[in-house]
Amino acid sequence: MEKKAIREAIAILKSHPEAELVGIVQLVDRQERGQQGTGSTVQEVEKEFAVPVVSIIALDDIVKYMEGREDMKEKLEQMVAYRAQWGITPQ
Repeated sequence: MEKKAIREAIAILKSHPEAELVGIVQLVDRQERGQQGTGSTVQEVEKEFAVPVVSIIALDDIVKYMEGREDMKEKLEQMVAYRAQWGITPQ
């Protein structure tokens, strides 16, 4: 999750007093380790802005789908390597 983009969007919301941040929706939760090293980026954003973050799909869901597809074996290996380098433990 790109925290810079979220901060920019929240700054825009704050410039409109009638607007209220009640949550954040993201398309893909890449399930990456946060900068603090104690949780995921999603957990850090939820804590920092005190709102829930809802994802349409998570990296783990994509990996599970790819595991059932022989034609995606090479891409699956790349996803697993990405998760090993940057990710949190799958849920």
